Parts: sequence; structure tokens; C-alpha cells
Amino acid sequence: MDGSAQAVWLHIDWRRRDQDADRRQIIVKDAATGEDVANLVRISISRQSGDLAFGPVAAPGEYHVYYLPYAPQDSWGWYGGDYLPVKAQADPGWLKANGLEDLATGRWRELPKARVLEIQAAPSSAASTLWRSSATPEEVKGTPGRPRRRALPRLPGGPPIPDPHGR
Repeated sequence: MDGSAQAVWLHIDWRRRDQDADRRQIIVKDAATGEDVANLVRISISRQSGDLAFGPVAAPGEYHVYYLPYAPQDSWGWYGGDYLPVKAQADPGWLKANGLEDLATGRWRELPKARVLEIQAAPSSAASTLWRSSATPEEVKGTPGRPRRRALPRLPGGPPIPDPHGR
């Protein structure tokens, strides 16, 4: 973030693989202090992207967004079952002061816009590289239909190989 603000808007193109991205908790932390940001509003959450409003942002700097937080297992400290569920993370007074009590009005679009510097994964083997990312609706629409499969050949001297598609 380039300055201070009571609330900022952040759009993240994350292309998540989980089917129920809207049911996962999101945590925003001040990178300099490690403290959670006091207020967070989930404007729009989908597999392809997320729009968040958070604040207050006290000073210019970096903020870390954790969009798949989990409770580590005591025995070995790694993911062991499910991600944390959504919880309310905004003070009603902060919502009203920043025009966020009714998201349908679109006033959140008037907030100062934060920008994504990078997306990381821990461990790096869990990174959502393009080949592991979910397709956007536009990409799905642009994909041609599956070609019709031909019947499998019969091997000499062997029984016919059934076509799993019934053709």
C-alpha cells in the first residue's frame, strides 16, 4: 500500500482449485508488525478471484493475505484436515464509516486500491502454477468440444476391446 487509509480495496486473481472458496477464512496481516488487520470484508470470493476491503491501513507498506489458512496439527504443524471457516471480521462502525455496510451499492469501488505484488505458496511445491490453476468461465467457453473418440482397435487373436463410451 502506498499510503494510509481507513479502508482499501484489493482484487486478487488467485485461480484457486478449491470448489468452495467462499467458505474459507481469509486473514490479512501487516507485514511489518505481524498483526492481523482489524477489519476485513469479503466483497466477492470465487475460484478465479477475490475482492476484499480491509483496514485501517496505518502506514505505507506490505500486507500479507492468507487465503487458505488452516489450524496446524499439534504433532507435526502441517495441514491435517480442513481450512478455517469464514468468520465475521469487521466492526459495524468501520463498515458504516467506509460505506461497506451494503456492498450492493458499489461504494467499495471508491476506496483506495491496494495492489498485489506477488502470490506465494508454502511449500513452493503447492504453488498454483498455470497448469494447476482452475479455468476461468471465459476460458471454459473458449474451449472447443471434446473430439469424438474412435473405437479402439482389435488385437490379432485377442477378444474385442470394449469401448468405454459405448460406441
